[in-house]
Amino acid sequence: MTTQPADVLFIDNEPAVRDAFTRLLALYGHRVTTAESGEKGVAAFQAGKFDVVFTDLGMPGMSGWEVARAIKKISPAAHVVLVTGWPIDLSAQKSKETGVDRVVTKPLDMPQVLSLLDDAVAMRGRT
Repeated sequence: MTTQPADVLFIDNEPAVRDAFTRLLALYGHRVTTAESGEKGVAAFQAGKFDVVFTDLGMPGMSGWEVARAIKKISPAAHVVLVTGWPIDLSAQKSKETGVDRVVTKPLDMPQVLSLLDDAVAMRGRT
């Protein structure tokens, strides 16, 4: 469990998914900002300061891949996690090309998500 709360941006076009993620992370003391589209997520990222960004892969308009590239263009040190129901093998080369640092699959594995947040909080002071 994290010792400090993380500032999280969660981008997903499904309201129920956004709500569930926000409620779960709030139980652990994390602060979550949500966006319902890639475009709104990128705008929220520009306006705020986040330890980690979770973005759904399959969204209308702007995909998670496009969100990751846009966020890395704004802040190359940003930690971007792609959330998907599809199996994706993220090689080091693919990570560099897309801007995605990690992939988590739906349904979300909360211990894995909390571990990612621990890592993001630990990296906060190093970037």
